[in-house]
Amino acid sequence: MTPGEADQLFDTLRQMKNEGKTVILTTHKLKEVMATADRISVMRKGRMIHTIDRSETNERELARLMVGKEVAPERKASARTRDVRC
Repeated sequence: MTPGEADQLFDTLRQMKNEGKTVILTTHKLKEVMATADRISVMRKGRMIHTIDRSETNERELARLMVGKEVAPERKASARTRDVRC
């Protein structure tokens, strides 16, 4: 899905929510979840792990719940490692 298509999808989901409809979104994209959800339920290996209000969590905590252990923050590659060609 292109960024424009994703924006259009989330606009539609917000409109549905504003109409009083319930929307269930299944995704692993934490930025999208944090931008759109009111409540977040995390499943792991087919089991419900936790449900929490978006305002009470963050991406790091959700990642920990998803994988079952602390997740190291993503490190950006330095200019030196990005330019290496094999």
